[in-house]
Amino acid sequence: MLDVIPAHRVRDLEHEGLALIALAAADIKREPRFNNARLVWSYRLAPVGIPMRLAVLRILADDGPMALSPLQR
Repeated sequence: MLDVIPAHRVRDLEHEGLALIALAAADIKREPRFNNARLVWSYRLAPVGIPMRLAVLRILADDGPMALSPLQR
């Protein structure tokens, strides 16, 4: 069986991210997510080294979602 759906343009990564943010806007606008999202977005072009990425992922895996301030230790 073949399911045919209308075609749409393929979006680049930035536009896809913006679309996902728009879909989840109500959820993102709740605190602390809203301020976190704005802060993270302001650094979207800043390079982040692998050690820092791993450290943040480890903390989030252990402690779950949180405000950014506890990650600054």
